[in-house]
Amino acid sequence: MECQECAKREAEDLARQTALQTKAVIRCQMIAECVNRLRIAPRVMVILYGYICWLTFQWFIGLGTEATAEQVAFASTIWAGAAAWFGFYVKSGHTEQPVQQTQGFQGYQGYNTQQQYYAKPPKGID
Repeated sequence: MECQECAKREAEDLARQTALQTKAVIRCQMIAECVNRLRIAPRVMVILYGYICWLTFQWFIGLGTEATAEQVAFASTIWAGAAAWFGFYVKSGHTEQPVQQTQGFQGYQGYNTQQQYYAKPPKGID
């Protein structure tokens, strides 16, 4: 009788723990989706690179007409990099991919590379 009650309690505890893990996984997925939609990392990188460009501009203007060819090349490289960063930012728009809801932790569910590889024999082998 006592063992049945212990087993029942353990089963209830396991069900509660699984439910909490499921909620945590869903919450993490929602946070990741929000960060992805807002594109926080690309925006921060563009802002920081803009700051670097501003500092380079101030430095270069401070040199006046005494700038050497190396200093001109350095400033031009920084500003060309700004164009590249902005191009990457514009092209890295958000793609609509629905969040996959999971029921607890089920491990990695990607495709099996061995099944993909061995699905058909290589050419020339019959």
